[in-house]
Amino acid sequence: MKSQITNHKSQINFNSHNSYNRGGSVLNFGIGILGLFGIWYLVIGFFYAPSVHAAKLTFASDLLSTSQPSASSATTTGANHTITFVTAGAIPASGYIVITPETGYFAIPSGFDFADADIAVASTLSGPYTDRTLAATPSAGNDGIGIITGTSGAITVTLNSTDGISASSVVRIELGTHATAGATGDTQIANPTVLGTRRISVETRNAASAVIDSSSDFFVAIVQAVTLGPIDTTDFDPPVRSNGLPSGSSIPAGVEQVEISLETDEWATCRYSTTSGTPFAEMVNSFEVSGQAFHSTVVGDLVPATTFNYNVRCQDFRGNSNPDDYLIFFIIEPVKASPGPGFGRGGGSGEGTIGSNFPLTGQPFPPLQPLPVITIEGIAYPQSIITILRDGQPAGELTAGANGRFTADFFNIPQGIYTFSLWALDTDKRQSITFASTFSTIAGTKTLVTNLIMPPTIAIGNAFLGEGEALEVFGQASPGSIVEVRISPRIAGAIVPEDILNHQVTAGQDGKWRAEIQTDSLFLDTYEVRARALLPDPGWSIFSTTMIISAGGALSACQRADINRDGRVGFVDFSILLFEWGRSGSPADINLDDRVNLVDFSIMLTCWTG
Repeated sequence: MKSQITNHKSQINFNSHNSYNRGGSVLNFGIGILGLFGIWYLVIGFFYAPSVHAAKLTFASDLLSTSQPSASSATTTGANHTITFVTAGAIPASGYIVITPETGYFAIPSGFDFADADIAVASTLSGPYTDRTLAATPSAGNDGIGIITGTSGAITVTLNSTDGISASSVVRIELGTHATAGATGDTQIANPTVLGTRRISVETRNAASAVIDSSSDFFVAIVQAVTLGPIDTTDFDPPVRSNGLPSGSSIPAGVEQVEISLETDEWATCRYSTTSGTPFAEMVNSFEVSGQAFHSTVVGDLVPATTFNYNVRCQDFRGNSNPDDYLIFFIIEPVKASPGPGFGRGGGSGEGTIGSNFPLTGQPFPPLQPLPVITIEGIAYPQSIITILRDGQPAGELTAGANGRFTADFFNIPQGIYTFSLWALDTDKRQSITFASTFSTIAGTKTLVTNLIMPPTIAIGNAFLGEGEALEVFGQASPGSIVEVRISPRIAGAIVPEDILNHQVTAGQDGKWRAEIQTDSLFLDTYEVRARALLPDPGWSIFSTTMIISAGGALSACQRADINRDGRVGFVDFSILLFEWGRSGSPADINLDDRVNLVDFSIMLTCWTG
């Protein structure tokens, strides 16, 4: 949701990497209650078995250029691997990085050498990356590479004897023909001949070969090639910026430093310039906290009676940067001789507007400066009911105007940090996703949350689509907005970033929209359907609630019970179901009732193949 907030805001981002497959264990169990609890404890053991040898890499991934299997051991399909991880502990000079594909599946050819590998280091996932020099053997200035070929192979990078890699560094290792630093690679690692998810292990070691960090619980999927074209799924969209703080605020004279911040709809790196029109690559000021979805930095040298403008541009990990400025500005007030007494108090009236006074308990005299004021302005759907919560407690309810716009004012709020949450109920009683924002209030200032677009409500006509059957999607959005419907596949519990289908319609003046989407290009699988709205100003909303459909010829219950799509209903699927227990919008929701529960477990037992 694109919005602007005029005071300081903080956000905590959580990053978790879930793993479902924990190796080839065989489980025999009964249907009784005792057997169920036994399975539960066993699965918990698989998920949370502690490691006493090393710390865990905080991020690890392997991007393959193709996931198509090899036809045979003689006719192979080669793939480039881009392995990226973040160190927890420092790797000293002469230390090691050991990469081990799952034994018996990936084959490292005999011709694979140091020319087929690059190693680079950065401080953030979006770079920039600095290449390290790689050679056949390590030296004072070169990292060396050791290779064990075959299907039980491994690749060991030995750091040079001069420079190590510090903790919390991003390390990128490219293996294959896309390795071009120094020499150009000409050999790729051969993919397995069988389908399924395969483990990739990464370890960092010191010069004595003692393990520092490790990660052996991330996987790559080997799947049959699927033709869906011609569809270009390349991401060319730059990050969407929102919630700029403290844009538009008046800040008392004497304040020496102000924190500015914003959010993006994807992980990105943000920079700023005081000169408008400066391209991202030429901006020299970076946000101190960046590289994820929340970005902040502290600015100083603040002069009274002056407006300060900061033009922000961001770039995602695929190199897409904003072509235009996102302005965050504030005003430092003139120096005042002496502040007069009094405090703000008032209310609002009229369609789409509410006002609220907070109690001033324990405050016998008016403060010397007015207490903070909060104003929330946005656009929802005509005549929709907007519910507002403050710190989880009801703070107000109002009806949006005929144009969908609404305003809520809150007066006499004690200085502090608050979380306001909003959702809209459309005229057909469908509830939108909840928007929440946390910010601090300062005495004598007005916090303005503006340009807020409530995401569309969404519903579907049929969750089980036969082959080629059209999908009917409908709901309510901001009047006259462009509604974009996105359909994406779900594979083993993860949302694939690339979208299969995008479809746009225009909402009517009553906010209602409807789309009929042809699904001929969708192969047999489970998909998620979301929608978002676009207005010329301020731009895109966040996405709606996610709906789950079965398309390409409705999947049978047993096909949906095969959650990881390996052709069997077994222990891996059962582990995923337990991990997703109680969640909505999950691929483990076998009966598509928007909740993973005992009904789904019963269907899985009925379809069990082992």
